[in-house]
Amino acid sequence: MTDFDAHVRAHRRREADALLNGFLPADNGTETSREAAERVAPHVTEQQRTILAALKKHGPMTRAEIAFVTGIKENSCNGRTNELLEDKPGHTPFLVGVGRRDGREILDLTPAGREAR
Repeated sequence: MTDFDAHVRAHRRREADALLNGFLPADNGTETSREAAERVAPHVTEQQRTILAALKKHGPMTRAEIAFVTGIKENSCNGRTNELLEDKPGHTPFLVGVGRRDGREILDLTPAGREAR
C-alpha cells in the first residue's frame, strides 16, 4: 500500500466515524437494549462502517454505487452488504432492499440504522 492509499484509507475511516458518530443500532431506551446495541457494535467491520456511513450520507444506492462512492472493491462490497442484510435470530439487519434500478437492488439503512447515533 502506498502512502497515498494509506492516507485515503485513513481519511475514509475518519469520515465514516464522523458520519456514524460511534454508530450503534438503535435501542428502545432500556438498559438491556442499550447493552445489546453496544455488544453488537464491535462486530461491525471497517468496510461495513464505511458502507453504512456512505448510505447515511448519500441515501439509498445499489451495491455498484456503494462500491464507487466508498472505493471498496465491488466483490468486497457485495460480501459486506450481504452481511449487513442478514436477518437471523439475535441479529438486527442494518440494511434493507428498497427497490431496483437498472436491474440492481437498491439498499438503504433499516429503521434501526437511520436512528443510529
